[in-house]
Formats: sequence, C-alpha cells, structure tokens
Amino acid sequence: MPNVPKLKAIYINKRNLFLISLVPLIILFGLSSIFFLFYYPKQVKGITQQTPTIITLNPSKDARIFQYSPNMKGGSHIYLNVGTDNGTYLEWSLLEFDLFSVPPGFDIDKAELQLYQYTAGNGANDGQLVGVRNITGTWEELGVTWNNKPAWGDTYDYRAITKANDWKTWDITNLVKDWFSGAKINYGLYLFTDDKSFLNSFRVFHSKESNSANYRPKLVLTDLPECDGGPSGEIFPSDAWYACYYQGQIDSTNFLGSAKTIISQPLNFNWGTGVIFEGKSDNVSASFRRLVDFTPGYYKFTIESDDAVSLSVGTYEIYKPQDLYQPTGYNSYTSEPIYLKGKKQIIVLWHEDTGNALLRLSWQNVAVQEKTIIGVDADISGNTATSLDSINSCISVTSGQTFDVDLFARDINILSAQGVSLDYDPSLVEVSKINSQMFLASKSGSSLLTDSTEINNTKGHSFVGAVDTNTVVNQSVESGSGVLARITLRALKPGVAILNITPTDVNKDSVVDYGSAFSNAGGYAIIDTNKDGIFDGQASNSIIAIGQPCVDDFDNDGFADDKELYIGTDPFDACSDNISDPAWPFDINNDTKVNVGDILKFSAEGVLLTKEGDPKFNRRYDLNADRKVNVGDILLYSAKSVLLTKCSNL
Repeated sequence: MPNVPKLKAIYINKRNLFLISLVPLIILFGLSSIFFLFYYPKQVKGITQQTPTIITLNPSKDARIFQYSPNMKGGSHIYLNVGTDNGTYLEWSLLEFDLFSVPPGFDIDKAELQLYQYTAGNGANDGQLVGVRNITGTWEELGVTWNNKPAWGDTYDYRAITKANDWKTWDITNLVKDWFSGAKINYGLYLFTDDKSFLNSFRVFHSKESNSANYRPKLVLTDLPECDGGPSGEIFPSDAWYACYYQGQIDSTNFLGSAKTIISQPLNFNWGTGVIFEGKSDNVSASFRRLVDFTPGYYKFTIESDDAVSLSVGTYEIYKPQDLYQPTGYNSYTSEPIYLKGKKQIIVLWHEDTGNALLRLSWQNVAVQEKTIIGVDADISGNTATSLDSINSCISVTSGQTFDVDLFARDINILSAQGVSLDYDPSLVEVSKINSQMFLASKSGSSLLTDSTEINNTKGHSFVGAVDTNTVVNQSVESGSGVLARITLRALKPGVAILNITPTDVNKDSVVDYGSAFSNAGGYAIIDTNKDGIFDGQASNSIIAIGQPCVDDFDNDGFADDKELYIGTDPFDACSDNISDPAWPFDINNDTKVNVGDILKFSAEGVLLTKEGDPKFNRRYDLNADRKVNVGDILLYSAKSVLLTKCSNL
C-alpha cells in the first residue's frame, strides 16, 4: 500500500483550531452520474473500442558516415547506410527529430523508428544485428563525419533484421520518453551496428532527401487510449465506462484489443464460461473507470465477482482482496454506508482465472443519521474494543489508587483516525498510560499508528491520537461501538476531578482551544457541522470522586452532574465567582441572579429553535439536555420557580 504520513495532531491555541491531517493513502477513482437513488445495472450490450492517436514525424536532419572514409560528409545524400563493406569498416547513420510539434497532453505509449530499406550488400543476411543509440552531443547535418561524430549513450532494440527490402522498425519508446521527460537531451540517434561478422553486409535506407517521399524515415508516436494514464478527462468520462482488457495481469504490455474500450451501459456481466473479450475466456483481467456526480449523502455499494475484484470510490478503498490474481470463486460484498458529495472517480479492477466469470456493480443512496456519541466511561467493567456495557459518569477512588477509564464511541461509521483531547486537574489526577490499540486495531488487517498520543500532566492535558493506515473498508476500517482507548490514571489527593473531552475555551475568548476530531476512511470529518475541525456530536465527561462517594449533584444546585458536564457549567460550584465563571445553569449571564436578563439572552444570541449540529446551537442554553434549545428550556425557569432569585458564594 502507499506510504502514509503520520497523523498530525495540532492543539488549538487561541485562534488556531485542532486539526487531524491524514494525507490520502491511495489515489482512488470514480464512476458516472446517476439519475436515480437506487442504481442497479442492466445487461451491458454496447462495447466500442477506441483507436490510438498516432503522430508521424520526419527527421529534421540526417546524415551517413563511413569508417573507411572518415572525413566524408554525407548529410545531403538521398540514402542512409548501416553495416560493413568488407567486414572491417563500419557504416553508421545519424537522425534527429524535432519534437516541438507534439501537442501537450500527448502520452508516449509507443515510439518506433521506421526506415525503408532500398537495397543491401550481397553479404547481408537475416541474422545481422542493427540497433539504435542515443546521441549525447551536438552535430551538424552537413558537417558531421566519422572523425568528428558525437558521443553516444544507451543502446535500444539492438537486434537482427531481415534482408528483405521493406520497412524496418525499431522500438525506441524508452528513449523518446526520456527526451520528453528531460532525463535525456534530444541530440538525435544513431542507427548503428557493431556486427562485423558478414562481408559486404551494409544496408541502404531512404533518407529525408529521398526522391520517394513515401519512403523517407519516420518516427511514429502512439498515444494509446488506455485506462492507466493520461489526462483525467480522458480516463474518467461522465457518460460511459472506460474499460481495458488484458490477457493475464493488468499491465500495459498485456492489452487485448487496441486498448481502451467504451461501455455505454452499466456494469452487469455474466459471461459464464463463455468469451469475455477478443476470444478470451480464461486468465483475463479488466479495469473499469467512470465519474459520478453524487448528490450529498450516504451510499452503500454492492460488488459481485467471479473471481477476484477491487472497488474504489473517490478517496475510499471499499473492497480489496489479498491478491487480485488468486482464484477465489464467487464473491459478494456490500459496503458500510459511505458519505459522498460531488464528482467522485471510481475504479473497478477485476480478474478471471478459469471457469465461470461474473462482474456486477450496484449502489444505493441510504438514509443515515449521524448519531455518533463519544464519552468517558468511569467504569470499564464489561467493555471491550468492540462492545460497551452500561456507561458510568462517576467513579469513587482513594488517594494513591491507580485505576482505568475508557474513552468510548457509540455508532461511529468507518473510522480510520481519531484525535481526542482530554483535560483534567493535574493536582488531583495524573495520566500514566494510554492504550489506543483498541477499536481502531480490532480488525486483523489494521495497521495502527499511535505516536501522536501525548501525555502532559504538567498542564493537565493529554491527547489520544491514532491512525489506521490500512483504510481498505473490507479489510480494516471499523464501524459500530467500542473502546477507543483505555486510559490509566492515578489519584493524587482527595477532591473531585472532571475528565473532560468536550471542546474547551481555556482563556474564555469564544475560540475553542482544545477539541477532538475523527476522520473516516474517505478522509471526511465525522460530525463537523461548522467545518472548524472539531467534533460537533454529543460528548460526555466523567467525574472522579477521590476519597468520597459519587453523588448525583455535588453542588446541590438542582442539576445532576452529568447534565452540568454537558451544559458546560461547573458541577462543583453552585454560584459564579465572576461573569466568566459558568456555575448555576439558570444564571446564563453569570451575575449570580436569575431574571429576565437571562431569558432575553436566548433571543439575543439567536439560539432559540436550534438543535445540535446547527451553527448557532449552544449547549449552555440547553437546560433540559435534550440536544435542542426551544421554549421547553425557557419554561424550566417557571417550573423550577427560580425567576427573581439569586445565589451566593458565602
């Protein structure tokens, strides 16, 4: 799999946000637009092969040179020579082609030097070796001789050619690619031989000055309409599948047909034991690519195959076998719901070994409510990496006791990266160990990086970071509920400590300083409604009661501690010390009094009729902790008879 950088955890300091950065692991590809929510393909009928694009160039200059006449200039002659005359002296030719006329975006898939043989010496035979060398220095067409000829480099396609007078072809694809990439400077090429085993074995070819224009030298460049390279507009159409078929493994040297094939209908092949393509029924591979403009939402993909298949959608690797070229028989897989939005590329790779052959692809838009909940479970009893028992918000421990808590998630979908910020009072508890080898590592194919985890007991802030570098959904990516990390702490002295994972504004400047974030296998943030990099879903904290029992309402202000942890007020303080100290939930403006001013804040802040996930939603106003702010929260002032009352810190 591709090399994957480490997860980068950047703590939010003042106006910087906490981010999880995952560089994409694999470049994935896409399908076509769909016109209905549930797409099931009909039998493919139309298949059209595309022809390659070919450009033919004539030399900008050429010349022949003779070892037996080392100062003779042959740049204006109508013929080119290569070979020997008497077995002692060699004859070579030089050619250069101007490549500036090749248009941008043209891919050099094949490059051939073609020369037409006019005649041959009486000693020439079918075993004579002739090849091409790249020239590494400048030369003048009308001035080059054997004695002043330029140096040369690598040899290309040095092989026996026939004696017949016809077109001779040399494959110089790698040399021309090097010219285009800049790996080699285009000074032209030698047509040469070092074979002196035959007397009078010279060959004579038409030059660019030939009187027969049809026989002049040619450099033939071919751009195959393949699936494995080229401009994205070529390989990912929005109105058809581009397919390539191969004999054996997927490789550009194994093409069946001219290369690219256009399929204008959905993928639904059931070949049985019959012909798949170009008369082949066994040991055939294929790649299929298309572009889809997805309406934002969740989609489930079903892929059926016989034998092996892989499926990628956008940045998701949905299904991948251990080895595409191992016979597996019939396979069927339906993915977890994945979130897609906009144009996504899809690639299907398929291989048939022997016997029955089958390939079907379908997808369906499904309704998924993002309801992921994270929290801290103070009692780890019954919890595992992939299951949760009842959640407890408080645990009672003694000073000096070492104990564990679980950082958990409920109903999380295809998680591939986690970054959770944990805050606590370092005078009361300290973290000694964080084990992230839990939920993200629960599948056998997982490959976990956890070196973003950091413990800072001086600041009372630790970070739980982990990335599963194997993001193939069927092999590794986890969905469901379980323990994200098990955290070991030690109680330092009597008191009540909060283990906080909710977004925290340390300096009260209305900018989050610490938060948590989660990423799915496609690189999408999980529940980040306002796009600030912070998880916006429900998060619950826990309380550590050191040297005292757990109670429901430590400060006796009428609000249970778990509700105060959710709302964001201090569960151990019933009255604000200053306007920046939220303590009593009813006292919205933190002035120690409850009056109409607190109720007017609901309207002034624009939070009425908002719910969790809305940009203006604020838990501080959700007094009944039902994830909504509405008239029900305001009616609590009357129901609890708190209007025109005040609290005291005395």
